[in-house]
Amino acid sequence: MGCNVSKGVMSAAPYDDDYEDQEEKTARDSKVRDVPTLPPAEDDEENPTKKPEKVEEKREFTSDLARLRKDMAALHSMSDFTTSESTEPLTFLFNIYKFHKDKARFIGEELNRLDLAGLFCKAWKSLHEVDPLKEEVPKVNLKKLKGCLWNFTDQTPSLCEALGKTDAFELLLSDLKNPELDVDNLKSHDNRYFMKGDLGILHNAIRLCRDNKAAYREANAVELLTKYLRSKYYIIKTKAILTLAYIVNDDENDKLNASAESIKFILKLLTAALEQPDHRAKTYNFSAAELVSGLNELASNDGNKVKIVDEGGLILLYQLLLDDSSLEEHILAAKGLWILAFNKSNKEAIKKTGCVEALKALQHKTKDPALKEVCAGALWEINGGGHDRSPTKTTAAAGHVMISYQWDVQPKMLVVKERLTQAGYRVWMDVDQMGGDILEAMAEAVEGAAVVLITMTEKYKDSPNCRTEAEYTHKLRKDIVPLRLQPRYDPDGWLGALVGTKLYFDLSTEDRMNENMDGFIKKLGDRGRGEQDAPDAVFRPVVRHIAEAEGAAQPSSVASWSKDDVTKWLSDIGMGSSHDIFRDYDGQMILQLKRLSLRAPEFYYSNLKSDLGLKDLSSVLKFTSELERLS
Repeated sequence: MGCNVSKGVMSAAPYDDDYEDQEEKTARDSKVRDVPTLPPAEDDEENPTKKPEKVEEKREFTSDLARLRKDMAALHSMSDFTTSESTEPLTFLFNIYKFHKDKARFIGEELNRLDLAGLFCKAWKSLHEVDPLKEEVPKVNLKKLKGCLWNFTDQTPSLCEALGKTDAFELLLSDLKNPELDVDNLKSHDNRYFMKGDLGILHNAIRLCRDNKAAYREANAVELLTKYLRSKYYIIKTKAILTLAYIVNDDENDKLNASAESIKFILKLLTAALEQPDHRAKTYNFSAAELVSGLNELASNDGNKVKIVDEGGLILLYQLLLDDSSLEEHILAAKGLWILAFNKSNKEAIKKTGCVEALKALQHKTKDPALKEVCAGALWEINGGGHDRSPTKTTAAAGHVMISYQWDVQPKMLVVKERLTQAGYRVWMDVDQMGGDILEAMAEAVEGAAVVLITMTEKYKDSPNCRTEAEYTHKLRKDIVPLRLQPRYDPDGWLGALVGTKLYFDLSTEDRMNENMDGFIKKLGDRGRGEQDAPDAVFRPVVRHIAEAEGAAQPSSVASWSKDDVTKWLSDIGMGSSHDIFRDYDGQMILQLKRLSLRAPEFYYSNLKSDLGLKDLSSVLKFTSELERLS
């Protein structure tokens, strides 16, 4: 399992107890074009501009880190969190974020290593043996506990992943079943505080680890969160919308009321954010990057694509392509345009906004590979998806078998590739390419294919990169054989329409692969098995996976990395706790490890576990996924 790490897509800052509560105010005048204004935040604690920030005393990080470890050990030894004994260490866990905001990611990794996820579940259960809304000490302790987790899930993907291995989401969502915290019972400051904490953690944990989606859905999160879309408190409503955007399926899109309110509301907030120099909505403290990330999730539903354009979304994405935006904002905006361009009418609308020129300018001047390639993907789709190409027709005897896949299933597909090669097939699979035009390589691979294997997973369906590849395959009328790589996954939306009623083969587990491989090879027949030589092309899916992973931008040359650069990279990808394992690695050694993964995969995977100490499968897959993204 590999989490899609999102560097810098920051959520609204967690609450600070120093701010007083305030009733929601009447709507005020705004510069937003033709939509109703946003009222001021209903809580001063969510709107720190109303009071000057307190100046914290200078803290010594080393001593605070030592205290953090001591307090975590003390908390782990406790069984009862309803007394004042746990208040002081929980308060320190909450406050250390404020003391050392510049080191929040490092602290989050350390807290994950110290099992904050497990402690949260243990403390939650203890605190709910009483009524924490009515008893003062449990109330304070629960506030500090939620505040700490909210702070550090905001920046620590590994912590978000760890929560998914506990019952934390079920516990958080249980608050949404509590009548005292019902959407109509949030006038009380304490009730509202608890609900914002719940939703803040839930939003962070799905935003930074998409693999948590299954756990949310199993806990009935869609139905529970939907109730809060009608909250009169805009912060609560926003968090509910953004969280749902990551977890609803196509057939549940109507639950978001996307046709009426949700899209307008997100665009309204985005407009407010872009009016500020730091691109953070002053009233509600949501960043433009965070809002566009959520908007892109909404846009994955084909029905929402036109609505976003109709409501004025293009001009906002255009603004984010301009020079005063950050690299992260550029990437997210270009990705948004790429997704929207899958609708035919949107292509023409995009061409009228100046977005094409802005994308070309960014693609030309940027040195960042992620931005360059997501711009290329957007331009490819806006301009018709290869309409001006003249592909050479390929016969089944002359072509190869092309594997079209999403990055997370690469280890499984490398096994499939090896089995097909042993059976005499010529296989094209993009694993690693150190340069060149990736879209051109993809197009040539499709054009030269006798048959294309479409690997069906939810992430494949949600990836604009994979959709570009699959739709070009369909456009050229290439034979398709669907493979199911996610257990029990039934494709919907565009992917469901593409594969239709075609016979698929389930290779989602090792047992399924062993059961179905012979039938799958029989189905392929002689396609891609001719006598002519064809390159066993190995390309890295740069366009697909840099854009969709939303991972940390990498320096232009990994080979020049120092040991400190490797440490920073590990932290950025959410594997800071593995620093000791790689303490002697510099950039050259990381690249050698990557080459080993391609040339001798069995030896590579064996040594990750035996010599490098990555014992569990999820860590191996996560590290391998991030390693493959390096260039």
